[in-house]
Amino acid sequence: MHSSRRGRLSVWATVAACLLGCGGSAERSVLVEYGTPAKPFVLQTVGGETISLEEACRRSSVVVLSFWTTWCGPCIHELPLVEALHKRYQDQGVSVLAVEVGSDPDLVERLVETTRVTFPVLLDTDQSVAKAYGVKGYPWVVTIAGDCQVVSSGLGAVSDRLARKVARLLAED
Repeated sequence: MHSSRRGRLSVWATVAACLLGCGGSAERSVLVEYGTPAKPFVLQTVGGETISLEEACRRSSVVVLSFWTTWCGPCIHELPLVEALHKRYQDQGVSVLAVEVGSDPDLVERLVETTRVTFPVLLDTDQSVAKAYGVKGYPWVVTIAGDCQVVSSGLGAVSDRLARKVARLLAED
């Protein structure tokens, strides 16, 4: 095959992979069904603070978990969108928690400092929380509302659609 054609195919394969998200390990994940209680967890932030989902649910009407990893290009690209969602709703009873899955904590800390995000970045170094939530690729977003119930879960970036869902959940509360 001609090298320029191989190059174009490689570019298209990369674009397709980015559009689909960065793949994960589906065989080690369990499906989290909508309307079921959110799986409790306690994780450390990059700053060393301990955050529990139970506490986040008590403090907030809506909790958004954004699962990501440092090797996922679309995840890094969406950090400013996660930051915008956090800033837009932080004073309205919404907790945005970014759950970084499996990377070296020092690398995550450097990335957080570089991007200057202000939302909590939790370290799921052993990937147990991602597995508990059935994460099958990155970025993966789980929305929790009401009495700490999962209302949505799936592959995809933080978007205007998610912002509308958060607004609708706040209006229902």
